[in-house]
Amino acid sequence: MQTEPNAVGNKGLKSGQRLTRETIMKIKMFAATAAMALSFGATSASADCGEVSITEMDWASSAVVTAVANFLMTQGYGCDVQVVPSSTVPALTSLAET
Repeated sequence: MQTEPNAVGNKGLKSGQRLTRETIMKIKMFAATAAMALSFGATSASADCGEVSITEMDWASSAVVTAVANFLMTQGYGCDVQVVPSSTVPALTSLAET
């Protein structure tokens, strides 16, 4: 049985199929290009964030959600986050008036 001189990594292929070095290089080039494209998209998304204000209510679960949102927006997107403390009644009154 003859094999191609540049055939490597043929495990999992159907009988008669060969994975050549050229094919492996094409796969690696595609993966590198896709990784670069994805990283450029994340960079441009973080550049557009700017200033954000988040209201933190006076109950425990709101504090947790606000802390997680603050962390994600600051660390993940580079936003300048301002946390504004509030309570339920003034916040609902403000929403009703606007």
